[in-house]
Amino acid sequence: MITRRGLMIGAVLGAGAFAAGFAVSRWRREEPRMAGAGPGDSAWGTRGGQVIESSSAEPSDKAVDFSFTDQHGRAHRFSDWDGRVRVVNFWATWCPPCVHEIPMLVSVQEAFRAHDVRFVGVAVDDPEQAFAMANELGMNYPTMADSRQSLDLLRTYGNRATALPFTAFVDSDGAIRDRHVGELTLEQTEEKIRALLP
Repeated sequence: MITRRGLMIGAVLGAGAFAAGFAVSRWRREEPRMAGAGPGDSAWGTRGGQVIESSSAEPSDKAVDFSFTDQHGRAHRFSDWDGRVRVVNFWATWCPPCVHEIPMLVSVQEAFRAHDVRFVGVAVDDPEQAFAMANELGMNYPTMADSRQSLDLLRTYGNRATALPFTAFVDSDGAIRDRHVGELTLEQTEEKIRALLP
């Protein structure tokens, strides 16, 4: 038989459990972002939904070579640009921060063209949709689109969280010197590129 005192104790315990659960969930939402995602950065998981997480891979790995056909039907190898600073941007049409940062990347590619910096896009997406958006946004650098190969490259380039957008900065010796998870600002992009120029 449940007594009045038992009901009161149950209510107090229930309220305490609710308060503790609320506090833990609030703490998890407010805990600091991991390295690579700055204030205001937004990244999206390759399975959908917002993700704020960064790779913990060391920025001393060599950039892996890969071949692809770009949005204009031209064949490329990443090694075609050996000896140059390269910026590899992983993106998708369904990722809002990816699409938002592309016009900025287009402008930076143009600004650093004289320094022989080469941008390469890697879409984790359907080729037809990715190439249509690349052309619509006036991407002035080649992009590949192959969901399986792109996802493998995303991990190989150090993004174990598989979050987008993700950008790897490769020096002229082919070493990945910097990685960024989330949308880049103009200032961040220029600073990261200048750090790799002679």
